[in-house]
Amino acid sequence: MRKFALFLFLLVPLLCNSQQIVEGIVSDFSNGKFIPNASLFWQKDKTGTTTDQNGIFKINLSSVDNDTLTISHLGYELMHIPAKELNISNKKTNHIKLIPVAYLVPTFCVTATREKCNLKHIPQKISVIDSALLNSFA
Repeated sequence: MRKFALFLFLLVPLLCNSQQIVEGIVSDFSNGKFIPNASLFWQKDKTGTTTDQNGIFKINLSSVDNDTLTISHLGYELMHIPAKELNISNKKTNHIKLIPVAYLVPTFCVTATREKCNLKHIPQKISVIDSALLNSFA
């Protein structure tokens, strides 16, 4: 009986510490290409990760009940997936497809001007070269 109690005493902490892992791939909805460096994080748990160069991710299941996994990447719509909709089984991979977004920017014009400034107020070290000196080498 003592051996059984000792066995349970040692086994229970191991079972409590086991983490469930959510695995998956993030890809582009329109062309199926993998999205590297996409950001994934749990909204309530405040933990997260990024995808690797092949769009693959692994993240521990949130310890907070009813949490939502948020997936984002520049140029794609933000996606929110409730934890209960994700596959936690080791046999199935979550395939997350982000929808590309095109941002329309109004027309703008870039111009350059030269302003007179006091060289003593420039924070970087500079050298002033006279144009007459440059022309003498030509």
